[in-house]
Amino acid sequence: MRRDALLVCLTVAGSALCWWPLMIEPGLDLTWWIPLLCVALCTSLATLLDQMRSSLWTFAASVAALGGLCVGFAIWPPRDPIARPYIPFAVVAMTVAAALVSLVFGRTARILAPLHGRHRTTIWIAFLCVVAFGPFALALTPHVVERRIAFNERIAADRFFALKAAVKKTYTESQDPKRVCDGLKLRQHYAGPPFSDEDWWGITSNAVKENGYFFMVYCQEKGGYTIDASPFRVEVDGTRRFCSDETGTVGCGVTWDRSRHACAPAQGGLVLAKGQGISTIPRSVLNDDLTLPCPKRKLNPVFAHPIIRNIIPFGSDYNCGPPYKRNEKRPPSVSQVR
Repeated sequence: MRRDALLVCLTVAGSALCWWPLMIEPGLDLTWWIPLLCVALCTSLATLLDQMRSSLWTFAASVAALGGLCVGFAIWPPRDPIARPYIPFAVVAMTVAAALVSLVFGRTARILAPLHGRHRTTIWIAFLCVVAFGPFALALTPHVVERRIAFNERIAADRFFALKAAVKKTYTESQDPKRVCDGLKLRQHYAGPPFSDEDWWGITSNAVKENGYFFMVYCQEKGGYTIDASPFRVEVDGTRRFCSDETGTVGCGVTWDRSRHACAPAQGGLVLAKGQGISTIPRSVLNDDLTLPCPKRKLNPVFAHPIIRNIIPFGSDYNCGPPYKRNEKRPPSVSQVR
């Protein structure tokens, strides 16, 4: 009796929690078939351990999948308001898929159960690993997102400043803005993380994507050019935006001022004097006048719900939340920029 209760608890927990890492934004970018695989494994492994109640394990897994989806979407609804009305349809579709997968794998495991009588310890260990997937992925998400954002921002900064130097050199050589529109000319002066051949052909006419960031050179602007680097998904792939124009000043995003694509200045930029630790800050993130561009703020926690926030602690180094208000001057600390 205790074994049956334990199997029910493990099947329900494994089939419900495996959906949650899929719903968190920003998250691990898992595909939809991973939780379906967890549901299938929970059903089949429970059946291998007790084939007489295979229908119970199939039912428990299907109901747990429905409950996990409903609770997960209640805690982490989609950020896109357009997607929210489709949540009921998504829940129904994924529940039906989970029930079908559970039924098929449960029946298959019942046929194979007599062949695995000597491997019960291995099956129990595998069952516990499947159940632990959901909680483990939840705990891992903040750290993976933080490292992904930090890596993408570092590579994006290197690409942006190398592209900025290449555009400036190309523009200075000819004083002809049209030469900036030639990606092959820009490539000759570029010395940073590589772009593909296709990227160089289109970087002056369309945004190209590399390591979670879009890059584009607006070469047909009135009086010069504008360079933009922005994250593909804000707070998922990156939190910093970079822009520059023919003046050489680095800002925090491109805006349209009714005459051209203009580089918006950094709000709350910080000018460092000598002796204030400039050597501890990577030179690639400073403006030409030693101004720190794009002040960083802490992200909203990945787990925004207060219940989850009390369960899983978060570090204090998450970067860049909503933009600063226009009159708000809160420059970042040196430790945040490093």
